[in-house]
Amino acid sequence: MGQKVRILHISDLHIEELPARRYVEVEKSLAIATERLITLRPDLVIVTGDLTTHGSAKTGDLILAKAWLDGLGVPYLAIGGNHDLGANRTRGLDYPETEFYEALPFQDTGFARLFRTSVVNAVDLGPVEVLTLNIRNGDPDGTIPLLHDRIREGTKPLLVFGHYPLVNVREHGVLANFGFNEFIPDSVDRLRDVIASSPRIKTYGCGHVHVNSVRRLSPGCLQMSAGALGPGSSSYRVLSTDGNRLHYETFLGGGPLGFWDQLITNFSENPEYHLGSSWERSGTFNIQEQSTISSLRHEANG
Repeated sequence: MGQKVRILHISDLHIEELPARRYVEVEKSLAIATERLITLRPDLVIVTGDLTTHGSAKTGDLILAKAWLDGLGVPYLAIGGNHDLGANRTRGLDYPETEFYEALPFQDTGFARLFRTSVVNAVDLGPVEVLTLNIRNGDPDGTIPLLHDRIREGTKPLLVFGHYPLVNVREHGVLANFGFNEFIPDSVDRLRDVIASSPRIKTYGCGHVHVNSVRRLSPGCLQMSAGALGPGSSSYRVLSTDGNRLHYETFLGGGPLGFWDQLITNFSENPEYHLGSSWERSGTFNIQEQSTISSLRHEANG
């Protein structure tokens, strides 16, 4: 049996300097989750954005988020979400406290300087390679061509992570129309095409929408969104693979299990809207096959 690696996929922590103004229970939720996450002993942690609520405008929030991640004691890669790295100028003007847009090259933004990260980051984990991407609307930082070049450089199965979903995570309700159009409308089609056209890419992990979802991005690639570890739906994913098969499993965090409660049917009556169906929460598929979806249950075509 070959080497196995374990990747912890968390998202949307929404850490705030105290006293919290928006998500007042986040500190408690993350405190509960921390001990559980450490015991998993992953090879790598991927945080798919929105580490903070006001970090694009308040460096203090970003510093707190970095301290929390450093405290896990394992290697991690952090991706900037719209609350950490404003997605576009319009939203930056409309929401200056939560989605401030820095009209600077990516490397000069507060997020990039603190986390010492680039627009595209690569980690070779042995049986698979991981790529993370930071993108803003219009791609002023050249993320998409850099991603394209990195995809062409290797041969191993590739797991890609970004903040924004590239296809809708739900077929009905508020999330049938929320996820990327308001944030990266001028870049989403190009980014989706680059990822969907590569047979190397087996999963695209994302956050932003605060739900646990699996959707088909291409015949050979699954889009897998993680819940929001802080404000809910409080959940996270663990991906484990030996380079031949990939197993994904969802665990509950320490916070609320619903987030969109006021806009959909009561959570207790419709928990799958937030946490996903059974096959969205856990499953296994062959990542050496040309078609990932063919090795999943039929429901995964939804």
